Amino acid sequence: MASKRNRIPILVLLLAAVVGICAAGIYSCQGRPPGKTKIVMGVSCDPSSAPIFVAHEKGFFTQEGLDVTLSMHTTGKAALGSLREGKVDFATIADTVLMFAAMDNAHVTAIATISDSNSHHKIVALRSRGIKEARDLAGKKIGVTAGTSGDFFLYSFLLFKDIPDGRVQIMNLAPQEMYQALATGKVDAVATWYPTVGSLMTRLGDRTVQFGDNSYSMTWNIVGMQEYVQKNPETVKKVIRGLMKAQDYIIDHPAESIAVTASRNRFDLALLKSQWRNYNFNVRLGEALLVNLEDQARWASKAYYRGADFPDFKACIYTKGLLDVESSAVSVRGSNRHQ
Repeated sequence: MASKRNRIPILVLLLAAVVGICAAGIYSCQGRPPGKTKIVMGVSCDPSSAPIFVAHEKGFFTQEGLDVTLSMHTTGKAALGSLREGKVDFATIADTVLMFAAMDNAHVTAIATISDSNSHHKIVALRSRGIKEARDLAGKKIGVTAGTSGDFFLYSFLLFKDIPDGRVQIMNLAPQEMYQALATGKVDAVATWYPTVGSLMTRLGDRTVQFGDNSYSMTWNIVGMQEYVQKNPETVKKVIRGLMKAQDYIIDHPAESIAVTASRNRFDLALLKSQWRNYNFNVRLGEALLVNLEDQARWASKAYYRGADFPDFKACIYTKGLLDVESSAVSVRGSNRHQ
């Protein structure tokens, strides 16, 4: 049996340990910074995602208590796939991809639009196929990435140019397949977006001509699964605050923002500089998103869903987070803090 002399040091050590634990608990309660919330963002390699790259590079997410990992994807559609598979917590996608998710009842919700552009998409066509102007596309084979904003852009472009759908042949191509398809004459033209447009024009040079119009103004959005967003409202607000800081930085420091975006995506810096003015970086939830979703659903209902009814798209726009952070940035009709 231990002597009283031996017991005293042991009791002292135990008492010190208890006091230390209690003190640590008190210190924590009195404001010790908690651990950062870890999240993964599925981000498309796209100029439209610039606020994400800037917020990550400049530490704006970190300032909001987030530990963010960026998972890069070739398209917003691919990023959405990772979101639905549970590989990422948020994803950046165009409104068209969100529309398809809603039509498929995928339970995806937008927490903010982070940019928009009416010059993001172009038709790149081969001169050797007798294509000099838009009307020459009639009777030609056009490559496009199905189920993306490029898909809806092509529909809008042909409609605007009065070229019936039946007068062109559509081929589904991933962006990385488009150069080879054009170079070998597998298609006569492609409908796509930057930076793919710039890459094609650079590699094919004067063999090509490009067309574009303002028939479609794309919104670029950050989305999450509805269940995750509803269960993590504080995380949503942290993401939004980080993006709003990035928005302000982009306005005040355009050259640095271009450099960050080009570096993160290995974009040609000169090309990105020439296109930067075509993007509006503004964190918000506005009518433009809702109108686009409804317009695109009318097209998709005929093209993909055989006349199926489409949902109330307000249900896939989560306004509460942005309303709590910056209420003036929300103008979706009927929006309230419970959505």
